[in-house]
Amino acid sequence: MRKTLLALLMLTLAGSAWAQQKKNREPFTLGPKAGINYTTLIKDNREINSDYQLGYHFGGFMRFSPGKFYIQPEVLFTARKTDIQVNNNSGGSVQSGNYRVSFTNVDVPLLFGTKLLGNRTNFRVFAGPMASFNISGRGLENIFQENNSAQDYYEKTIWGFQAGAGIDLGALTFDARYERGLTAAANLDRAGLGKPSTGLFQFTLGIKLL
Repeated sequence: MRKTLLALLMLTLAGSAWAQQKKNREPFTLGPKAGINYTTLIKDNREINSDYQLGYHFGGFMRFSPGKFYIQPEVLFTARKTDIQVNNNSGGSVQSGNYRVSFTNVDVPLLFGTKLLGNRTNFRVFAGPMASFNISGRGLENIFQENNSAQDYYEKTIWGFQAGAGIDLGALTFDARYERGLTAAANLDRAGLGKPSTGLFQFTLGIKLL
């Protein structure tokens, strides 16, 4: 009788542990997210400098996590800002000075991550590619003495990557990540200022609705 009760107790505990582990895996979740970002333009010459400035983003995410590893696609509306200092007047086509530049994009990152700590409170690391589609921009046109549209100086599509770490606290999910553009965000070639790409630090708070 004692052995039977002990066996039943062990089976009950094992079943409870398995159910809790299955629950904590959260094979699928989604929700909204929002946060702040700091953006600069990374250049390959000394004629312009760019400082990090505060912007914001909001959107949504999905996370597919059948086990320790997970895939997280996102769609984010991102407003970026930076200050540019132009140090050289290239043949009279550029006006030297300080300029505030802003551009708005729809970002679509696809992140691959792993959970380093289990349960509902877990520490994560992740990285993955990103496509960014320009919606609007202003500020770069002020650098030039010609009357071109502002959109003439912004690339329509940017390819890059993101990498970072995060932690989940119940239904809340926090991320800190770095983003680097692998293709140009702006086209300043006509003034000999190159094609700078973006560098961005991003901090995000999300809520799991499922």
